[in-house]
Amino acid sequence: MPLKLKLSADEIYNKEFTGSKSGYDCLQVDTMLDSVIADYEAMDGYVNKTDARVAELEKYNKILNDRVTKLETDNAILQKKLSDFTGPLPETNGDNLDLLKRVSKLEEALYKLGGDPTKIK
Repeated sequence: MPLKLKLSADEIYNKEFTGSKSGYDCLQVDTMLDSVIADYEAMDGYVNKTDARVAELEKYNKILNDRVTKLETDNAILQKKLSDFTGPLPETNGDNLDLLKRVSKLEEALYKLGGDPTKIK
């Protein structure tokens, strides 16, 4: 959001005051106005840097939001694939020898049913 100031540094610098007999010292007024101009210029630079940084962060935020959306979509697809799995995974409490024995028993049962375990994919 741009900062709305009533005066700019140029307006302050170019402002002419009318003189009076009991007026202020012109040098003191000019010195004070020079300080105000310096503050305005610093504020203007700060606002410009801040606006640029905000734009940069908004762009980066959009990229990250796009990534999150894609990952959420990918996650939903993987969750669907996972939910299509119907059988529970067997618990393995033994070592590799126990697993080999179990596979062997399953192959024997498959042969008895008339199937060939080497052709299962």
